[in-house]
Amino acid sequence: MKNISNLPLVLSEISEKVNGVFRRSDLANLFSTSSNDTLSKRIQFLIREGHLKRAIQGFYYTPDAKIMDLAQRIFPDGYFSLTTGLSLNIMIGTRPTRKITIVTARPRPKTFHFDIGSVQMKRINSEYFFGFSKIGYHRIATPEKAFIDSCYYYLKKETFPFDLSSDVRVDHLDIALLKEMLKKYANKRFVQFTLNMVEENGRKIR
Repeated sequence: MKNISNLPLVLSEISEKVNGVFRRSDLANLFSTSSNDTLSKRIQFLIREGHLKRAIQGFYYTPDAKIMDLAQRIFPDGYFSLTTGLSLNIMIGTRPTRKITIVTARPRPKTFHFDIGSVQMKRINSEYFFGFSKIGYHRIATPEKAFIDSCYYYLKKETFPFDLSSDVRVDHLDIALLKEMLKKYANKRFVQFTLNMVEENGRKIR
């Protein structure tokens, strides 16, 4: 591609297919270049002209990209949970649009800030990495796992923009499935705490 002015058009033609989020390798393929220097210049041109923004090393997004799409592309193995998972499952009234939480088994948790929102990456042990399904482009915790994860991190001093003991719509929970999932947790105090939180929110399970 010799005419650099055509880059925004080429970018827009594929942007919708990748939800406005690109890896550096995607852009190299899109612009048909194997030269790292040429690719860097084209990316810088698109950033300078406002067609592209840098997320983290190796990832870029368009101005109309959504924060959930960006998070899922950066952490393809992760799933949305805690406040984000409860919200997506319509279990709390809070609907965060600028700050989302994604859970992974990666070694170090971190929070990333972008102009379209923030991504809080939380680490969980591999034996607890379950309980999610793919809905469209996103991997989202089931209602039961979103609730369990919230209890798990609450005991690790995580704070939430809602009251875990009174603001959760626990009628959305499949109690039999919840109990089955809790069998994976060896800590009996945690299991009891989670069941107590269900009852605190107004649902008797005994």
